[in-house]
Amino acid sequence: MLADYQQDRARRQREAYEQAQREGTAPTLGGRLREQPVRVVGLLVAVLALLLVTLLPFLTLG
Repeated sequence: MLADYQQDRARRQREAYEQAQREGTAPTLGGRLREQPVRVVGLLVAVLALLLVTLLPFLTLG
């Protein structure tokens, strides 16, 4: 029963996304950047900080 629901929901979401793409209303990276620039920049800073914290020990080894 749950598997049927998940398949049906996935199909409906896929159809909705394809329709949004045809209509030009599907979310894009550029659109999100224009709508929420502070959030996008904040996420990029967070990703870069995480990469720095993760890689810094290896970069300072030698």
